[in-house]
Amino acid sequence: MPSMSSSSTGVEDFLTREEFYERLKAETEEIRKAHDSAMQAERQAWQVQLEANGGRVEVREEESCNDRARLQHEIARYLRQAECQETPYSAAAVASISELLSSIQALQTHCNRKYSMMFANFCPKGLNGKEYPLSVHPAAETVQEVKRRLRQLYCKTCEVKLCTSDGHVMEDSKKLMEFDLDQEFSLILVDVLRDQQLLQLSFDPQNLPHEAVSGHPCTILNDQHVKAVEKNGRIGVNITETGCLILPEPVKLQDKGWTISTWIWAPLEASPHKRHLLDGKNAMDFVVVAISRGRLVNWNGGNFLRGFNISSLAEGWHHLVIVSHGIHTFGLAGEDANKTSFYLNGKKLGSKSGAASGTVCVVGNSKGDTKAWGHLSDLQIFDMPADLLQIEGLYQQGGGVIERDASWETENPTENARDRWSDESISSYSSLQSYMESYDSETESDWTG
Repeated sequence: MPSMSSSSTGVEDFLTREEFYERLKAETEEIRKAHDSAMQAERQAWQVQLEANGGRVEVREEESCNDRARLQHEIARYLRQAECQETPYSAAAVASISELLSSIQALQTHCNRKYSMMFANFCPKGLNGKEYPLSVHPAAETVQEVKRRLRQLYCKTCEVKLCTSDGHVMEDSKKLMEFDLDQEFSLILVDVLRDQQLLQLSFDPQNLPHEAVSGHPCTILNDQHVKAVEKNGRIGVNITETGCLILPEPVKLQDKGWTISTWIWAPLEASPHKRHLLDGKNAMDFVVVAISRGRLVNWNGGNFLRGFNISSLAEGWHHLVIVSHGIHTFGLAGEDANKTSFYLNGKKLGSKSGAASGTVCVVGNSKGDTKAWGHLSDLQIFDMPADLLQIEGLYQQGGGVIERDASWETENPTENARDRWSDESISSYSSLQSYMESYDSETESDWTG
C-alpha cells in the first residue's frame, strides 16, 4: 500500500498518540502561562493606580464624614481582593473603579457644602459658671470667627479667650470641628477697653465736674457758661462762650494710639468760626478734636475729614468716636498706621492722615477762648485704638441701636446665613451625629454627584 504524504494526512500521522497529547499539553501550558502573566501585569497596574487614587482621598483621623469612610473601605476591599488574587480584573473593571474614584472630589465638595450648613450647640462657661450659648457651624467657622460672634453677642468691648477642658487655649486658626464639642469649654472675657480708660465725665447734674477715673473734680472756668442739661432722656453739659472744664490731672495721648468717645447734640447752635472739643494746657496748644465750618479736624488744623459735614446731622444725640491708630500698627492693618478715623453712631465716617500725641487738659473749649463746643454727654478717653466691635459696644451701651445695611450682609456671611435659618432647621441639625445619620440615608446617586 502506498504511503500517504503529510500534506494529506496531517501532522498526527508522524506522531504516536502519546506524543500528540504531550505536544498538545505543552502548547496549552504555554498559552495558560502567557494568559496568567498578562492578567498579573494588568492586575498590578490597576493596583498601583488604585493605591495612588486612594492615597489622595485618605480620611484624616479627626474626620467623621461617613461618606468618605465608606468609599475608603470600598477601596481597601478591592485592594485586598487584588492582593489575594480572589478574582481577575478586566480593563472594564478597572475603568469602573477609576470612575468611582474620580467622583470623590465632587463628593468632597458636596459634603463640605452640606457640612457648612450644619449647626451645633456651643456653650462655653465663664469663670463664674455663667453659660454663653451660641449656635455654630463647626465645619465652616474658625475659633477666631466664633470668638468674634461671642463678642458681638455678649461683650463687644471685651477681648475673648476660649479654653478646652484641659486648660489649653484654642488656636484662632483652627476649625471648631477639630475639637470635641461634647467637652466643657471655658470662656474668659476681659474688658480691655475699660481697663485702658484714661478719662470719664458723665456730667451728673448732682456732681457735674466729677471725673470718675481719677476720682477728683474738674475745675469749671466761667461757670455761668457751663450748665448741666437733660435732653431727650440723656444728661449732659452745655458749654458756651468762654466756659470750659479743666481736668484734675492731664491726660496723655500716646503715639501708640487712643480712642475718644462722646455724645454730641445736633443741630449745633449758632457758634463762632470753630468749636474745640479737647485742648492742651494753653489755648490752641493741642487741639485734639475740632469743628471748622462744619468739618471735623484735629490737632491745630491740618487736613479735614472729607465727605462729611456735621450740619447734615438730624436733631438729637449722636455718638462720635475718634480713633488714632498710632505711629505703629500694633496688629492693625498696615494702611491704618499714622491715621485718625472718625465714627458716628457705630459706623465709620472715614479716615485722615496723621496721628496726634500730646497732653489733654481742657474739655469743651480752649482755655480763655470762645470756641466752645456746645452740648456733650458721657465723654471718655481710652489708652488704645478701639476696633469696630468695641465702638459698636460703646454706642449700644449709650442706648444706640446698630442699623445693618447691605454691605454688612456681604461682609458677615456666617451671621447672615444664620438669620435665614428657622429654629426648626437649627434644631434638626443640632449635632454632627444626627446630621450625618440623616445624610447617610441619601441615595448613592445623590452623593456621587
